[in-house]
Amino acid sequence: LRGATSSFFGYIGFDELCCLAGEAFDPQKNMPLSIVWTLGLVTLLYVAASLALTGMQPYQDISGVSGFPVAFDSRGYDW
Repeated sequence: LRGATSSFFGYIGFDELCCLAGEAFDPQKNMPLSIVWTLGLVTLLYVAASLALTGMQPYQDISGVSGFPVAFDSRGYDW
């Protein structure tokens, strides 16, 4: 069920991207540029979250299933 959900939202995102390309001004230039900017921003946010998590808790103690809730719990905050 988890894989089906991911596939569904991936498809919806691809469909939305195609719809937006039809409405964009100069899509051959702007669509690749927007995709690169979005990937860069998401990567930056992912790295920031990873640094925050490893700053809260040693790497060996980070839970593979629920990293942030366990890290906050180890600091005394209820998630």
